[in-house]
Formats: sequence, C-alpha cells, structure tokens
Amino acid sequence: MNAAVTTQKTETATPSVPRRTARPHCDVYEGATGFQILADVPGVDPGDVTVTLEQNLLSLSAVRRYGDGEGQLELAFERTFHVPKAVDPDALTANLSDGVLTLDLPKHQKARKRQIEVQVV
Repeated sequence: MNAAVTTQKTETATPSVPRRTARPHCDVYEGATGFQILADVPGVDPGDVTVTLEQNLLSLSAVRRYGDGEGQLELAFERTFHVPKAVDPDALTANLSDGVLTLDLPKHQKARKRQIEVQVV
C-alpha cells in the first residue's frame, strides 16, 4: 500500500436486519497522474455502493444482502482512506465491475511529476 494513502476502519449497524461488517481487500496504486484504488466487494449491486469524499477522507461502503424476509442478513463492506492534497476532488470516478470497485483519483495538474527540458545556451 502506498504510504500517501492510509486506511481507517469504521463501524455501523442496522438494528432491523442482522449485519456483519467486513473490511474489503484493497489495492492502492500511485502513478504519475494519480492514484487508483481497487476494492473487492463481491456480490454487491451498484445501487448498494456509496463513495464519499469529505475534506481529505474518502469513504467507501457497500452492502451485500443474503436471503429474504425473516432470514435476511447483510454484509457491510466499509473502508476509509486519507487522501493527499495532490488529488483533484472534482475529478474522482468510481466504477463497479465483476465485484471490483475501481476508484480513480487523479492528481491536480500542478501536483503531477513533469520533466523539464534542458536548454543549451
């Protein structure tokens, strides 16, 4: 995991339906143009995924529902990341495909590494 993005566990509970909370496995990558977070959330419907950014805290949560009626059980996936100031908060994207939530966190243009051409005088 990249040192610039750290994690913090959170807990929630829904009194009406038994719920277990899990911390999804996440891979964090940093490239020249930004960060990417891949979170394993198998069996989760896209409508049951929430991604929020408040100041420098990026939170993801998802709920997988098992059974129906009296036998219903929920498994909640929750994870929070501290996001560096280099990230452009207006350019974040989130996609869910085959049980993997992909979060793209582009860096501000000014924060990106660039090569300076050396002039011969």
